Amino acid sequence: VISAPVPWSLSYKEARLWQSQHLFVTCPIMVQMQDFWNERLSCLRFVKLENLKSTTWSLPLPPSEFEQFVQ
Repeated sequence: VISAPVPWSLSYKEARLWQSQHLFVTCPIMVQMQDFWNERLSCLRFVKLENLKSTTWSLPLPPSEFEQFVQ
């Protein structure tokens, strides 16, 4: 299908370029993933098991010591 240039083509390309350079969310799935993270998983923290195992504390850790490690 061949079509004539539309009047908004340039502004669309400029807006998409700006978004890809500044917002990093040009894909709708990424927006959904970010919303899911913010709604359901934002209270979680990542912990490297290697770092946790290499601590001088003995496992299992009491909750208060684990909180110190995570922060």
